[in-house]
Amino acid sequence: MKPAIRLRSILAIAFGILTGMGLGKESFAADLLINEALANEPGSVTSLEWIELLNWPDTGNGFISLGGYRLVDGRDTTLFDTNLSIPPGGFLILARKTLGNGSLESVWGDSSGIWGDSPVESFPVILAKISLRNANDTVTLMSPSGDTSRMLWSHDPGDGVSLERIRPNHDDRPANFGFCRDTTGSTPGRINSVFPVRYDLALDSLRLTPSEPRWGDTIRVFAHISNTGLGPIQNGSLELFDGTLPSQASGTLIPVASAPISEIGELEHDSVVIQWPDPPPGPHVLHARLTADGNPLNDTLSTATIVRFSQPLIIISEYLADPTVGGPDEWLEISNRADFAINLAGLRVGDSSGASPLPDSIGAIGPGEFWILTENEIAFRSHYPSFSGNLIPIPAWHELNNTGDRIRLIGAGDEIIDSVSYRGTYGDDHSTERLEMSATFAGSGDWAESVDPLGGTPGRENTQRSDRAGSFHVAVTPNPIYVTAGIPAQIEYRLNIGERLTLKIFDLDGRLIRTLADQTPSATGSAQWDGTDNSGARIRPGPYVLLARSDPEGATTKLVIVVGP
Repeated sequence: MKPAIRLRSILAIAFGILTGMGLGKESFAADLLINEALANEPGSVTSLEWIELLNWPDTGNGFISLGGYRLVDGRDTTLFDTNLSIPPGGFLILARKTLGNGSLESVWGDSSGIWGDSPVESFPVILAKISLRNANDTVTLMSPSGDTSRMLWSHDPGDGVSLERIRPNHDDRPANFGFCRDTTGSTPGRINSVFPVRYDLALDSLRLTPSEPRWGDTIRVFAHISNTGLGPIQNGSLELFDGTLPSQASGTLIPVASAPISEIGELEHDSVVIQWPDPPPGPHVLHARLTADGNPLNDTLSTATIVRFSQPLIIISEYLADPTVGGPDEWLEISNRADFAINLAGLRVGDSSGASPLPDSIGAIGPGEFWILTENEIAFRSHYPSFSGNLIPIPAWHELNNTGDRIRLIGAGDEIIDSVSYRGTYGDDHSTERLEMSATFAGSGDWAESVDPLGGTPGRENTQRSDRAGSFHVAVTPNPIYVTAGIPAQIEYRLNIGERLTLKIFDLDGRLIRTLADQTPSATGSAQWDGTDNSGARIRPGPYVLLARSDPEGATTKLVIVVGP
């Protein structure tokens, strides 16, 4: 049939390439080869088992008659007395059942009940006595002169997947057979899916050092590569990608590095090393890919690693451990001090009793960003209605103790990224703020009560910062003030960290006129006085005394403010 002639011609040409390259010069005992076998039949229908024979054209024997050949499968032996001949490069299928339900034709033919009446039935099929085991079996084909071709396997290829010969010009060792890669699971009457192509580098394995990298390390990726093609290959390259950086959300891989591949001879191996300096902390899935060749199925491998934090790049910058009833509930602010984005996947947050994971889809926190981890999103947004940053609810939040606890931020590699221990809280929904953002670790003296009017600064810079603190200082501008002009007095102040501010206005007889602040937690800031008393009434023009006090330090300053007409 014409389809069969075309197929045999294509196969003969392919095998001719092998011969021309010097790959067909080995001496083999068998002219007729067991080329493929389906032992684990589709859907456990045992009658669908079959074995494919191939007349390897490099022997130069031309047509081979099947008469006198024997197929041995365990205790079963089939002696072929047919004069059917197989042309060079031709296939023959030995089937457990050829026609009818559960037959070779019902799956790989047109189910007409007649073999050979369709282009898909372009190769001969005959019955054979076979009963193949899915694993640990051997079949042998013996010629009348005693030459043998053998196929043996120890592993189950899987339901409907055949075992194929890789190189017809090589021997019968198990390494010369592989599981079918075709999407249909088998290739009866066709060139095997594992048949080598001209250019085919295979990525066999990946190994990373160090095995537990930390931020600042250089990851070295050792790739083992084989040339499974039909001749030497040169000028290839290996590329490395990271699939866990922020832009991975768009479905792209981030190029990391690449390395050239020197010439590799046929069936030879080589190792290539790719270096990735300073990978960002967090989990990573590294994807290695060989440059395009004739077989993309063996060009890629992936491996996972976790780069541990060697110092706290992600820090705890603020927390509220003792909210009031009906308040915002507990929350924690984290900040990225690095100059690059950091993937937060795999991180956990908790206290001394345990920790809960952050959501898998949390993504990456950008440089300088503040993110909030909260016990209750609804309560948080109700208390801080203007908040517009990243808010991450933690369903299994570990309750923080009011009288003291240890808050922990734990990395994907179980390392402590940052922690803070406290012995008490401030109450009234006032958070605790970190004073020094650049410090490697913040001790008990590096935290202070937030002096923000809302009691905290989630998603914003802290009100209490060591670079803004200093000795007690108060200044007033303008002075004098003119009430009719509507320009109030601006009272600028600076306090030491943890101090409380009192600002009161008295007349020259010592009577209290206005209280602007009374033991109010404060830091650097300002207050305004518009020339009115505590009832809101406008006062008479003249001199008045501003009493400013910082407690518990006890520092006091008195300034005269003149109120004009």
